[in-house]
Amino acid sequence: MPYFAIPSFIPTMYPSLWSWLSSAVLFNLCYGSMFLFSYSRLTKTKIAPIYYVIAGIIYAFAITIIGTTLAIILMILILYLFALHKQTNFNIVATQFFYVNLLCNWLYGLIGQTVTMIYRLISPTPTYFVSFYLLSFIRLACALVVILYVIKLTTKIFENYERYVVTQTPILAWIFNITIIVSLYFLYAINYKMLVISLPVFYLIGIVLLICGIWFMKHTADYYKFKTLSYSTMFELTELQQYTSQIEVMYDDMRRFRHDYKNILYSLSSAIDTNDITLVKRAFDSVVIPTQKDVTTSTSVLADLKNLQNIEIKSLVYNKIMQALDKGLNFEVEIEHKIKLTDNFELLDAVRCISILLDNAINAAINSKEKKINFSFFNSNGIQYLIVGNSTKEEMIDLGPLVQQEGKLGSSHGIGLKNLQMILARYPNIQDNCSSNSYWFEQVLMIPLKS
Repeated sequence: MPYFAIPSFIPTMYPSLWSWLSSAVLFNLCYGSMFLFSYSRLTKTKIAPIYYVIAGIIYAFAITIIGTTLAIILMILILYLFALHKQTNFNIVATQFFYVNLLCNWLYGLIGQTVTMIYRLISPTPTYFVSFYLLSFIRLACALVVILYVIKLTTKIFENYERYVVTQTPILAWIFNITIIVSLYFLYAINYKMLVISLPVFYLIGIVLLICGIWFMKHTADYYKFKTLSYSTMFELTELQQYTSQIEVMYDDMRRFRHDYKNILYSLSSAIDTNDITLVKRAFDSVVIPTQKDVTTSTSVLADLKNLQNIEIKSLVYNKIMQALDKGLNFEVEIEHKIKLTDNFELLDAVRCISILLDNAINAAINSKEKKINFSFFNSNGIQYLIVGNSTKEEMIDLGPLVQQEGKLGSSHGIGLKNLQMILARYPNIQDNCSSNSYWFEQVLMIPLKS
């Protein structure tokens, strides 16, 4: 059995130029485009017309299972490297295209058989033109309508599968992808009469395989979604406990201050009564100022964060601020109005991103002259801005390695950057902009308020 349908693009293999143009060229281009069009509808991605031509050419040669497998691999690489420019995780692109092939191959086989049976019932003596030219396009059109409908019904299921399974357990996703290829081997064995079964059994097998595939995606996604939500709940509880304990520590400080208040006043009063200015200054410097500093540092930090509505982010930023203050850094917070993280950014992912950005800022600011960090969070013109800036040792940082996501970076800003980019890869609408100038580095996450 040949790997590819090479004669399909040789005009001499057909009785006429018209039959070659319609059967070999036009139909194969439409057939290959079916896979890419289904992919674009599943992923809501606009694909340039040239890639539909490429898909048509590739799938025109893939009439065997080996050819189809190679066609799938080639199309995945073309989509990932050229059409999507590596902006989407490779595992996600591969899983999306494998799922599209599962639907397209099996539904085209099932719907195609149905259309052929209906035509034979209507026309017991089929004409050559309809049988060899027109019927193929009718089968293709009917199959595409059903494929797009199934995609519409399963889009939410696949999005959950993509988010909670493909990104968290890629090995499980690839096992499912390989299973799809195995099912295509089974389909081709039926088509080439290597496995002889009745038509009702073929329908039953095809429908069961599609239902089982969708069932697998739904239930594995539900399992890992529940697991993520359980972890999220535990995380929220932990952060709430930490934040509550921080408030309790502040309350204890205030209570001690109130308890010592009379003694402080008594010490000052005694010094004033004796007109001993040196004793007054000594009491003030040794008692009042340190106590005031201890109390106001924590309270001012909490005052800056009062408008941040997400307790998890508030607790995280508070902890990072205290770490920075312990290392002698100046930390500014700019949150002028009440704000809550948009639903377009998963809370746990946002917390991980903010943690990476603040850790990088702390590590870089320690070695700088100004030792300054700034955290800003605000909404403007339908965009939610999350900005982390810090002073740097270098006057200007080379942003090239940062943008290229290189693993070994001389700058402190390279720490955790790969994880940051992997998280943001799941959110193509979020922009991540970096700038460096005049001993200041700034990283801005621009999050759309509406999806």
